[in-house]
Formats: sequence, structure tokens, C-alpha cells
Amino acid sequence: MSVTGNITRRDGFGKALNIVEPTREIGELFEASGRVAIDWKASDRLSLMWTADAVQGENGQSPSTAEIIPGLDRPGVFAETGLGFFTDPIGPAVDLPGGPISAGDITADPDDTNTAEGNLLNQSNSGFGTSLTADFLIDDNLSFKILGSYRYSDYTGGLDDETAFQDFQSFPEEGEADQFSFEAQLNGEYGKFDFVTAFYYFREEGDTFSGPNTFITPGDTFDINQTTNSYAGFAHVGYQVTDRLKLAGGIRYTYDKKSADALFTNFPWFLPAPDGTGDGNPGSAQRVFRSENWNEVTWDASATFDLTDNLNVYYAESKGYQSGGFPPRPFGGPNTFVDFDPTIARNHELGFKGRPFDFMQSSVAVFFTEYTDLALPFSSPSPAGFVTITANAGKSEALGFEFENTLQFGGFSLQTSVGYLDSEIKRIEPGTVGVAVGDTPSLTPEWTVNVGPQYQYFMGNGDLITMRADYSYRSSMFGQSVNNEQNKLDARDLVNFSIRYENAANNWSATIYGDNVFNEQYDVGRLDQAFSGFTEIIRNNDRSEFGVKFSKRF
Repeated sequence: MSVTGNITRRDGFGKALNIVEPTREIGELFEASGRVAIDWKASDRLSLMWTADAVQGENGQSPSTAEIIPGLDRPGVFAETGLGFFTDPIGPAVDLPGGPISAGDITADPDDTNTAEGNLLNQSNSGFGTSLTADFLIDDNLSFKILGSYRYSDYTGGLDDETAFQDFQSFPEEGEADQFSFEAQLNGEYGKFDFVTAFYYFREEGDTFSGPNTFITPGDTFDINQTTNSYAGFAHVGYQVTDRLKLAGGIRYTYDKKSADALFTNFPWFLPAPDGTGDGNPGSAQRVFRSENWNEVTWDASATFDLTDNLNVYYAESKGYQSGGFPPRPFGGPNTFVDFDPTIARNHELGFKGRPFDFMQSSVAVFFTEYTDLALPFSSPSPAGFVTITANAGKSEALGFEFENTLQFGGFSLQTSVGYLDSEIKRIEPGTVGVAVGDTPSLTPEWTVNVGPQYQYFMGNGDLITMRADYSYRSSMFGQSVNNEQNKLDARDLVNFSIRYENAANNWSATIYGDNVFNEQYDVGRLDQAFSGFTEIIRNNDRSEFGVKFSKRF
């Protein structure tokens, strides 16, 4: 049996300047969690593993700010498109409550906020999960495994998009979800053959409620519900051709069905739904129902050859599938509440891994991935504010490599990893809005680098001192698949260190540490909202932290 518990508490680093008695600071954290696991060997053939975990978080709002887009002096001017949402800059003006924001509405310290929505300062999350795994050994060659799990989660959150006192774009939000999964496996090994066969089922029911929103017509609310049922059957077989060569392959069939409904209330720009419900007038409400299903056969095949007892080279081909779905925030009305297609990926990979030398552990992979209908979420032009549209790029490609290496010389070791990714949208379907050929999918940096030197010194009495530093680099990338300067996230560097002393005789240790040593402050999300004249920016929630940790084993 294993039981763990954790409580984390941290003060915030930003203030709500327009709230008289703010309940929380920006960046404030409080989270309590726990987990229990019991592994029971019921007999020589049957073993059971049961786990349960829970978490409760009561946090402050993540730091966010806004940036005025130069040259846009007519926020709130829109033209309706045939797709049911809006573009800028031509069309009848829509008056924004409080007027357009200006540089004076944005705080000098980007960690602070000028919002007047005190309820958005409280963010919460909670969850509970449990799982049971039963493994039964049928004979010396066959085993049967059942895996079942259940999880519940809920949250409250939301943002004041422009962080200004006018609050003409604030969206409080809460939601919850129930998940259940079941998998039954039959695994075996006969001589040179090994195999896994399984049936898998997953169900999720979730809902999101937003409101009362403050945009154009205060008091707007939005409610969306979705149910997902996913079924799959798969098999994977490996064959040891020679002592050094192994071939493997697998096939999977997946069937997904998703049903969703959304209740739109009091949004004045709505068009009538296709079924004629709702009149599109302010104060009207209409619930729109959607349902779609998809199925796909996917597969993988690989060949692995042992160059030595400690080093192998491999080549793998695979086809992957990600189901389609519905946009989570179709604030633009029923015509934006439409499904997007599944994404199909075809991957080709060549690599090697192992120990080329006694002092080196390495892994290198070169890959090329072709995507069909890659799902690309982005914030669309709409007077409704943050409207998530998911477009399917007709074709996109990703070429890259990954390198991981560990050098060991006595007490000194050096861990290094380097990743390179050249990802580009190659084709878009007619009618696709926002994304363009040549754009890079969101959140795909070209370079990632991690370097971790470490030195361990063993003292004569068995005690150990470990000194370690960690450096990580991530190159610039776009916060959305619509590539423009407003959406671009700059490169960032992070440095951590630790000095740890372990007392072997008494099973205790003490560590002096520093995280984000140089207090790097960087953007983790940028949403171009040119239709309102500004860019919404989500900033990092980790700042410089120095401290001492103590642990004792019993």
C-alpha cells in the first residue's frame, strides 16, 4: 500500500487595483491533493491494483494583460459574413460599453489588473478519480487483464479579456465532466511471437456554463453540453526473426460518436438556427443540437535491429487518428456551432537508442509527419469576443528530430536533449477562415533545448552531496495558428539549480534550490482580438523561487 498527500500554498504577485477588497491576489495558489494505491497479490495467478486520488484547488487568477494593436482606431466595427460571424473593418458600428480601451486602461505592471469583475479573481478546480486493474495469469503463455477507471472534475474560472475597468469583454465560466473507461486485454507470448489484443470503451459527459457575460448586452449566458462515446478494438503482434532482428505491427479500429447541444441566450447578433428556432432578436433564446460520428482504421509497423547488446536501430511507420468534435466556445451563434473533421496523421520515423559507449546513453530519432485535416483552434473575428473556431487545414507537414544524451564520467554527468521541428500548413480547403498556407500550427516552437549538468560526491560515511543545474530554451512560436505579430510568443530561457545533501544513516535529506533563477517573465498565450482593438495576453505563473526542502524517510 502507498499513501501520499500534498499541500501547496503560495502568495500571489499581482494586485486587482479596482477591487476594494479583493479575495485573492493574481497568481495566488492553494492546492491539496492525495492518492492511495493498494497492490494485492490475491493468488499465484491473480493480482489486483486499486488506486484513488483527489485534488482541490482554490487559486487566484493567472496573470494576464492586454496590448493595444497599433493602427486600429475603430474597435467595434464589423461586417457580417456568410459564415455567421463577423470581420473587421467595414460594416455598421457596434457600440462597446465603456468605449474602446486605450493604453491608459492597462496597468503599468502587467501582473496587475484593472478589472472591475471581482468574481473572476477566484479560480477553483477539483477532481476525484479511481481505477482498478485486474491481471490474471491463465497459463505460462497467456494473461488476461481488465482495466477500469472513473474520473470526475469541475472548475470555475474565466477572464476579463481586456483587463480594463470598462469590462466590455469578461466571461466567467464553470464546468464539470464525468469520465468512464474500460479495457479488456488478452496478452500472450509463444516462442518468437508476442501479442496484445484488446477492446476499449470510453464515455464522457461534460458541460460548460459561461455567464453572466459583460459584452454589448450585459447578462448574456451560454451553456454547452457534450457526450462522447468511443469504442476501439486493437491488436499488436511482435516476431523475433533472429536474435538481433524483431518485426512488429498493429491495427486498431476506432468508432467515435459525439452529441452536443448549446443554449444561446440574449445575444443580439444571432442568425436563426437552421431548424428555424429562435428569431435572432435580443432577449430570445435557442437551444441548438448537433451530433456526429466518425470511424477510422489505424495501424503501425516497425523493424528493430540490435547492432550490439546495448544499441539498436529502428524504423517505424504509423497512421494515427484524432476524432473530430465541436468548438468549446461558439459565442458567435448557431452558425459557428458546427463540427470539425478528424485529424489523420501518417508518421515515418528512423532512430537508434542505447549505449554506444560505456559512458554514454543516447537516443536519436528523425521523423516526418503528414497531417490531413489537422484541427487548428483559433480566436475568430467576432463581436462576441473570444470565439473559438476550429478549422481543418487540408494538409500540413512536420519534419524534425529529437536527440537525448547522457554522459557519465565518475561523479559528473551531463544530460542533454535537443528537439527541432519544422511544421507548416501546406493546403487549406476552400472557405477556411483565418489560417493560411505557409502558417505554422499554434504552439509549435522550432527549437527546444535542455541541458542538465550534475555532480555527485560520495562522502566516506556514505552520505551524498548532489549539485545540479538545469537550463531550458524554447524558441519563438505562435499562440494561434493565425500567424501574425500579435499572436507571436517570444523565445524564453529558464535556469534552475539545486544542492542536495543526503544523510544515509538517518534517511533524511536537505536541499537548497532555485527555480526560474533570473525571474524570466514570458507569455504563454496570445489571442489577437483585432475586432476589439487589442491582443489578450496570458503570462507565466512561475516566477523566481528560492528555498530549502527537507525530507525524512520512515
